[in-house]
Amino acid sequence: MLLSPTTIGSTGHTMTNNGQSFVSWHRLPREIQLDILSLLSRVNQLAKCAAVCRDWQEYFENILFRKITVHQRDLARLGEIRPCRTERIRHLWLRIELLPYDCLRCHNFGRQDHIKNGPIFQEALRKLLSVLHSWKGRNPSHPNSGLTLELSVHSPSDSQHEFQNFSFDDDDDNGKEADVCTIDDPKHGWVGGRRNFQPTAWGVTEVFGGVFGTLNIIPPGFHWPAPVVKHLLVRRQTRRRFGYTTLRHLMNCLPGLEAISLEFWRTDFRWQQDAWDQGI
Repeated sequence: MLLSPTTIGSTGHTMTNNGQSFVSWHRLPREIQLDILSLLSRVNQLAKCAAVCRDWQEYFENILFRKITVHQRDLARLGEIRPCRTERIRHLWLRIELLPYDCLRCHNFGRQDHIKNGPIFQEALRKLLSVLHSWKGRNPSHPNSGLTLELSVHSPSDSQHEFQNFSFDDDDDNGKEADVCTIDDPKHGWVGGRRNFQPTAWGVTEVFGGVFGTLNIIPPGFHWPAPVVKHLLVRRQTRRRFGYTTLRHLMNCLPGLEAISLEFWRTDFRWQQDAWDQGI
């Protein structure tokens, strides 16, 4: 006997020409339905499964929309998601990408353009909050009542020079260097997947945004409350520093905030660290 989700609405069994028997999905006990759905969720065909019927759509969209990762260029499309689906999102990760830069060992040397990076950062937050502002609040008793907003900032050049073992696509880039053995770039200190020499102080500084690489926003530029956000997260794979005025304004835009996890790195410049600590 074969299961046929396409026979929804039928009763009993359906016999085919070759003698195989199909049973309606809705005639199965709920426990068996959940076992089947759980088994199917382990394969990489969730979108196709969600298109089978409404019952499957409900189950698989909860998985598909549980965690959404977007870049700043995706924010317009994020705003087009229907409310019935935004309510399924538990974790929203915005990956803000700054401009590329060169290093001391490259032919064309160029520092990070902090004048241009600041507006990129601010515009990404502005668009994000304008989208989240339109998301309606959730019932506290609902399992998806608390939305976690994760922010990360990086430049594609961070992993193109002396730190090619860095990854910004994984949830956690610590201890996950499966592809490090393929790195062979003697100019940047990598030979056969191993470091040939220690990274320069300049290279380390650039990965952290440079001496004056603190990211700031202009508070009067926008203010869209987003009460749907309950948890703000910035993990340690973000090596750029947010200005304390930026954090203050961001928290003012998140009136429903219940938890904050900030894993910022400490800077080697004491004067800069002291100023940041006092501001916070």
